[in-house]
Amino acid sequence: MPAEPARLTFPYPRGWYRIGDTAEFKNGELKTPRYFARHFRVHRNGAGELAAHGSDGITRPVLERGSRVLMYFDSMANEPTFTPSSTFASRFREWVDAGDLKWNVRSNIQEVSENSVDTAHFIFVHRYDVIPKIDGPHFDRHRMRVNLESYRKVLFVDTPVQIALEYEGLGLIVGTVHNRAVDLLVTYMPTPIDEERLELTMSLQFRRSSSRIKDAIIKALLPWEVARDFKHDIPIWENKKYHHRPVLCSADGPIVQLRRWAGQFYVNRS
Repeated sequence: MPAEPARLTFPYPRGWYRIGDTAEFKNGELKTPRYFARHFRVHRNGAGELAAHGSDGITRPVLERGSRVLMYFDSMANEPTFTPSSTFASRFREWVDAGDLKWNVRSNIQEVSENSVDTAHFIFVHRYDVIPKIDGPHFDRHRMRVNLESYRKVLFVDTPVQIALEYEGLGLIVGTVHNRAVDLLVTYMPTPIDEERLELTMSLQFRRSSSRIKDAIIKALLPWEVARDFKHDIPIWENKKYHHRPVLCSADGPIVQLRRWAGQFYVNRS
């Protein structure tokens, strides 16, 4: 009998990760979040600047984008190799904030990152009508872009759906979803808690319409609908076995290309 493949145990990929929101870190207060299998002492000084001191004795870079507090993690304590775009997690007048969703998942950041290019799962997991057509992935150093087009039922009507995703490393992903009912802006922020668990934060916004009543309905229903759809991915991630050389078909999408791009973020990958 062939040996059963082990769960993914890559080192933590270097990059920027959400460790909280700006409102959580007030002047003079100390927070001790736990990520990357260690605790961090995070505080804001009198000048309003944030610092994160790890239980490993290393102080790591912190910056704020929009309402998000991001920390750069590199297991070798190297300086950041890139900086997130200035518009990451920003709020714009034409978009309505529909809140955040959060999950604690037993999986690895590489597994969830590959989800976007696994085109076949859109049919079987998310009830799309056809396997999405994919444009990409397109790579530019620490960035990756991928566009998907398909059809799914929205309010019981088959509707074309366009999805555009942009990765900045593996910890920051911004997605736009366009269909006839609504335009969505989804900011997806997975942060490793340890080698086995992730904190997944998803920020939801939608494009403001000319109807306040319609916007109020969308704001009330959107988090419920996204959470209902997204939860189908979680048991798959939590029970997957990772294959370094997977047997793929054409419908599986460009997983190998994504893995080659992602390899740049693993400091001690064997």
